[in-house]
Amino acid sequence: MVHSWQIPGGMKGSTNLVRVGARMAGLDLLQSCPAQIAAKAHPEVSPRVRGPFKGQPLETFALGPLMDVLNRVEFEGDSIQQALETVAQHRRPPSHPGLGTFTEHAVRGYLANPSNPLSCDEPMYPVRGFWVCRGKKDGVVRETWAWGRRYRSQDGAVRELRVFRFGTAGSRTRPPAELATAAYTTAFGSPAAWPDPWREPFDPVPPSGPAVRRVRIVEFGCLDSSRAVLFDGTVEEAAAMYAAGAQDVLRQRALGGAPNPGSDCADCKIITACDALPRVPGLLGIADSSKVRRTLSAATAKAYASCPAQEHLSRTLHLPRPLDSEYSPKAIRGQAVHAVLEANHARMPRVPCQIGDFPDGSQDWSVGRWQVRGDQALVAARMLAHHVAVCPFRHANQVIDSRVEPVIVAHDTAADVLVVAKPDLIYRDSEGWVWRETKTTQWYGPKTMTLLEEHPQLAFAVLLLRAGVLGPGSAGARIEVEVLRPDGADPSCLDPADPETAAEAQRIVTGLAEPWHADMRSIARPGESCRTCPVSQWCPDYVPPRTNSDHIFDADGVDEELLDDPQNDDAW
Repeated sequence: MVHSWQIPGGMKGSTNLVRVGARMAGLDLLQSCPAQIAAKAHPEVSPRVRGPFKGQPLETFALGPLMDVLNRVEFEGDSIQQALETVAQHRRPPSHPGLGTFTEHAVRGYLANPSNPLSCDEPMYPVRGFWVCRGKKDGVVRETWAWGRRYRSQDGAVRELRVFRFGTAGSRTRPPAELATAAYTTAFGSPAAWPDPWREPFDPVPPSGPAVRRVRIVEFGCLDSSRAVLFDGTVEEAAAMYAAGAQDVLRQRALGGAPNPGSDCADCKIITACDALPRVPGLLGIADSSKVRRTLSAATAKAYASCPAQEHLSRTLHLPRPLDSEYSPKAIRGQAVHAVLEANHARMPRVPCQIGDFPDGSQDWSVGRWQVRGDQALVAARMLAHHVAVCPFRHANQVIDSRVEPVIVAHDTAADVLVVAKPDLIYRDSEGWVWRETKTTQWYGPKTMTLLEEHPQLAFAVLLLRAGVLGPGSAGARIEVEVLRPDGADPSCLDPADPETAAEAQRIVTGLAEPWHADMRSIARPGESCRTCPVSQWCPDYVPPRTNSDHIFDADGVDEELLDDPQNDDAW
């Protein structure tokens, strides 16, 4: 039963109200922590002891201003320009100037045909509030809803929910449970205003007029004003899809489970009661917990050092990149090599990589969405071939445990920052945990930086391992770095327990973290970083490069994870 979910220690409240839904609603089906999902599904649950309120200095929900502007246009009768100006003036927290540019672009694209912007046939009219399915059983009130913009035909027999994607509509498949929940609540939900405060239940009003007979879920692409129909069917079809692909999923996710700390921890309301999250005060070397809680990784810190606005717009808001942006052949090669090794190292039982596991490079090849062509196909194949000699599973029988690309997280309570890392591989042998990173490069020039300076995520790894965040086996932990070139593999080993290594790692991490932690405005720093900025389309301070190499994302001897994923455009 859903109401059997237990309130974590250090929390207060009742489990008599369960509220679940699609993305950006009471329940995010894509989050990785079962305990956090269950806590979101129970809005009455809250910490027994609250810390001081620390408001966001800048808007972090990229679609919030967009929805406010559309509300003013559709319900208040404002012109687009009036709505943009009003929202920019009064919305709190304020938007970064780059988010303002994106919001105007998306709004004008959405309203390009004001009489009927997305629908396929008859005119549709905007609906205030939400469509909420509400029931009560065993003393527990259960509410289900979905986030988006709602429309109805003139007689109310047709309903349409419009959801958003930052990039191009229809470019990725929605999880079946999300789509089914959206269709079901659109078909059967009753109108209801947003509950204030959130812990109170919705108060649905029974719908009037003809029964709903048809529902549509339409996706709008904010980048290019594209649209895609995700579902168009009868209410009976919506009910069947929900029963088959969402009902049990929602019930199980609302039940909770073992906590799984990850990138979502910063927004978790049960963080103070979570025993699974390692707490490492002083990890960043910053003694200031007055700022709003945020998440920091080596990639975030390095992106900030390049340009604060670029980091905020791309890594916090996840604004889309231009349609004409692309990875360079070298960047694709690096991603492909990592994808092949990731798949091999995830095999069970563990076996060492062999030459036969890899393409020979005699022709173009692909792995996942990475297509390696021409000379880079041969270069990548040679790199993979040299990996065989340094594969971490050469002595697989000595490996006790292994995890491919796990998310490692620790809470620096002195700075109130969630520090997140994602190693290529961690494994444990008789000596302890091993943190493994693989780099690819064709660079043979002289080195001007140490290994930790060149790859800051190794400095973060040193500090996290010294703090024992991997649990038992951390005492003998080490870091292995594998640099693959077309003519060989260059392995290195770092000892986190070494005082000089630890001191250098602390200097690098603190040097990167301090300016990021202190900055609450993310002002652009125009210059060389504009040349490869993935969000230059939205930045008012963008300086066009002097060459035609803009929007080409290169990587050779740098950290591939610093490249923003063009597929990271989820939005409801």
